[in-house]
Amino acid sequence: MTDAPGPASASRLGAVLAYVGGLLSGIIVILVERRDPFVRFHAMQSIVTFAVVLVAHLVLRSLGRLGAVAVVPFVISVVCLWIALMVQAWKGERYHLPYLGAFAEHLLK
Repeated sequence: MTDAPGPASASRLGAVLAYVGGLLSGIIVILVERRDPFVRFHAMQSIVTFAVVLVAHLVLRSLGRLGAVAVVPFVISVVCLWIALMVQAWKGERYHLPYLGAFAEHLLK
């Protein structure tokens, strides 16, 4: 029995590009790509994820010293997440982040 083929390399590249520039690239890809559901999902997940990251970062920065200390591990975690999302997209995975992936899927309907 053969596994179903994954997305074409052009779709995988589009999905990766949706994450490369965070919120901005997600918005650009969702506006440009109108047909490919794989690319659109990753673009919307990028928008949702990095909008949440932006808000969290602003909240941390407003907390004074505590926020200044917490922002370093936060940024390291975000970079790791960013890389992991790009890797999953390149592998052709429609990886859903907890809560955010379902919300992104909902926004596309």
